[in-house]
Formats: sequence, structure tokens, C-alpha cells
Amino acid sequence: MGRRDDLTRRQDRLLWPDQLAVHDDTLVFRVENQVVAEWGVPLAALAEADPPVVFRLASSGTGWRPYLDRVSLAGLDMVLSEWLMAGDLRDLDTAALTELEKRFRPLPMPEYPLWAEADGPPTRWFAGDGVILRVDIGEWLWARGKTSRELAAVRQALPGDWLLTEEG
Repeated sequence: MGRRDDLTRRQDRLLWPDQLAVHDDTLVFRVENQVVAEWGVPLAALAEADPPVVFRLASSGTGWRPYLDRVSLAGLDMVLSEWLMAGDLRDLDTAALTELEKRFRPLPMPEYPLWAEADGPPTRWFAGDGVILRVDIGEWLWARGKTSRELAAVRQALPGDWLLTEEG
């Protein structure tokens, strides 16, 4: 997975083994692209089969906060999020969120905090025919499809000001 920059380094970077570092009793393995946030595994949990992941705002001086309860889920989140960054984005209002919840099924991924708004509403994942969608803090909607046709169907189902970033 580490050789797939499009899945591990588009927005936030999965660190190479020689870049791993320990900060405040936590092994840091991922860093936000402007070094604003870090994700890691507490050293006390390293012996667990699938340890929890924590995050922090690197420069804020705040402590580590729970992110996802298993590193395998954090890996899935990272790959899906990095893949999604090549998709489409729009602001999300209450009406569009209600429609999204009607038309698309939630993915079996736990809700978790968005690092940029850790105390805001959680990140949530949805899917439809050939598309994956992510809602961040109830305000932003990311979407990406296997093809441009499937992404166009999402735009039609949830009309609004989409910022098209995917060519297909």
C-alpha cells in the first residue's frame, strides 16, 4: 500500500518506516499535508492485534484524542479518503443531507471526528450504485464514482454547486 501515492499521499501522508516518530508516547504514522494534524497509535497499545488510533492538532498543544478504535479502520479511512480527494465536493445543506440519507445507504464504518473540527458532527460514509460519499461535519459532501456517469447521477440526485474535480 505504501507504494500507491494516490491512496496514501494525495492529501495526508502515510509515513515511510524511516519517518515514523514517537511524540508524547504515541507512534505517529500519518501526517496532514500541511503538518497541522497527526495520527498515531499509543505506545501502550502497540502490542494489541488491532490497536486504537488517536489524532491531534500538531501545533495546538492539545493532547491526543480518540479517532478510530482499530488501526485497520484507520487504514481503510485513509485509503478511501485519499481516493475520494480526486472526486467531487460541495457544501451540504439540511435539505441535501436529508435527501442523501434517503437515497444512499450508510457504509458500515463507525462515525469519527474530522480532525479540523474535532468537536463538530462526525464524519459519515455512504454508498450507492458505483459511488462512495463522505459527509464531513454535516457541512461538506465528497463524492466519487467508478465512472463519470455514476458521479453525474449523484450530482443529479443531490443538485447544488458541485466543484467538479474528477474527469471520470
